[in-house]
Amino acid sequence: MSFLFSLLLTLISSASAESPYEVLFVPGMHTDSNFKVGSFEFWLPLPRLSFKDISHYLDEEGIANHFAPIEAEANIEPNSEVIRREVKKSDKPVFIVAHSRGGVDALEALIRFPEIREKVIGFYAIQSPFWGTDLSDFLERHEFTRDLAKNYLKFRGGEGRLVHQLTTKRRSQYMLAHATEIQKITAMIPTFTLATRMSVLVPKPLRGVQPIHWVGNLSSDGVVPTSSMYLPGAKAYFVNGVDHLTGILRVNENPFSRVAAFKEMLRQVVTSRFGTEDETLANRESQNQKETITH
Repeated sequence: MSFLFSLLLTLISSASAESPYEVLFVPGMHTDSNFKVGSFEFWLPLPRLSFKDISHYLDEEGIANHFAPIEAEANIEPNSEVIRREVKKSDKPVFIVAHSRGGVDALEALIRFPEIREKVIGFYAIQSPFWGTDLSDFLERHEFTRDLAKNYLKFRGGEGRLVHQLTTKRRSQYMLAHATEIQKITAMIPTFTLATRMSVLVPKPLRGVQPIHWVGNLSSDGVVPTSSMYLPGAKAYFVNGVDHLTGILRVNENPFSRVAAFKEMLRQVVTSRFGTEDETLANRESQNQKETITH
């Protein structure tokens, strides 16, 4: 049994070694179900968010991929340092694929640490709140909700400042202050954003009720305003009828194909980096790809 297991590991390692690049996943919040109280850690059966289907596809194709070991509820700066470390220690070019606040973390890493840009061959941000969220604004506006959010983030192992960092005022100031660097990044690195919108909005009688006012009649995925998901200089894609969890939830029951969307971004990255499309990895189109991605 040990021989077969060793052989399997060897085959997997060999397959991964064949890919000339690797994919680094940067998840958003709730990527695990662990909670912390002091030094005590426990688990609750909450919905887990992951890139499982995309990772499975990459494994089948022999493309190296792994998750950045970030603290999902931590502040932005320490997570950007983790991303920098993961990119630098890789012996291959890296394609960063991020969801939600993970895209904000990845952008911070590319801005703070320009030395990693040459090694990053692509950046794909899924439903990332580059310009902040109305939900963060609401939570930050009231003392009770602000303290509640801060304590929750600490309960999850973070430091408590993330909600403040993701307010629309704070993020807008950040984006404008770093506009020149962002322009350099998107000019140098093939960058893609996937913005989505819920197909069902909150009924008018409920639009004034807190805390769901942030959906209202705005274009939103239920958590992040659609307009916040766009990054200046990036190639933008939009999909209607997709909420925030659908972009990453472990089990996808939405007709939107996350793998097909990823494959399209991968195709463009491979073409840009290597000058020719990898027929095996980049040109296999799923049956519903054209129906689920609109540019």
